Amino acid sequence: MKKFYAVYMLLSCTLCNAVAPATIKTATPAPTPKVNAPLKSINIPAAQQQNYVVVDVQDIILKTQVDKDPVNDLMKLQQNKQKELQDLGTDIQNKEKELQNKASVLAPDSLKNKQEELEEMRQKAQLKLQRANNELRDAEMKTRGEVFQKVQVYAQQWAEKNPNIDIVFEKNGGILAFSSRANATEELNNLVQKDLDKKEAAKKKVAPKKDETNKSNINTAAKNK
Repeated sequence: MKKFYAVYMLLSCTLCNAVAPATIKTATPAPTPKVNAPLKSINIPAAQQQNYVVVDVQDIILKTQVDKDPVNDLMKLQQNKQKELQDLGTDIQNKEKELQNKASVLAPDSLKNKQEELEEMRQKAQLKLQRANNELRDAEMKTRGEVFQKVQVYAQQWAEKNPNIDIVFEKNGGILAFSSRANATEELNNLVQKDLDKKEAAKKKVAPKKDETNKSNINTAAKNK
C-alpha cells in the first residue's frame, strides 16, 4: 500500500499550488521496504498444537498487487483533483498578472473591485483544497478497506479448504479469517440458554403462588380481628 503515500505527496503539492501556482512538483514515490515471507506457521509442541497461522497482509499486498485495481481507481481520482486544482491555480495566476498590468490605469474603485474578485477566487481555491483533501482521505480509507476485504476473502476460502487451519490471524493483530470448524456459536447458545432456563426454573420454585399469597394475607387479617 506504499502507493498511497505517493498519492498524498502528489496531492499535497498540487493543493498548495492551487493558491500559489508558480511551480508544481511531482513527488517521488516512497521505496518499497524489504518484508518477510507472507505466511508463518506457529511452532507449538504437538501435545498443545492449535490449528492457527499468522499472515502478513502487507507482504501479500506488496508481492501479489492484489490492490492494483482499487489503487488505480484512487490514482485516477487523485489525477482528476490535481487537474482541477491546476486549472484553478492557473486562472488565479492569470488574474494576478492581468491586475498587475492594469493596476496603474484603473480607477481606484475599479482596482478595488478587481482585488476583491481576486481574493474571492483565492478563498474559493482554499475551500476546494480542503474538500479535495477530505474526499481523497475518505477514498483512501475506503480503498484500504476494499483491499483488506479482498485478502480476507482469500484467507477465508483457504481456511475452509485446509483441514489443518481453523483460524488465520493478521500479523499486526486481529483475526483475518476462520473456518466453520472454529465457529462455536451454537454450542455457546446452548450453554447460555440452559443456564437461563435453569435460573428461571429456580425463580419459579422460590416465588409463592399468587392465590396462596392472597389466602395467607386473608387468614392473617382474620386472626388480627
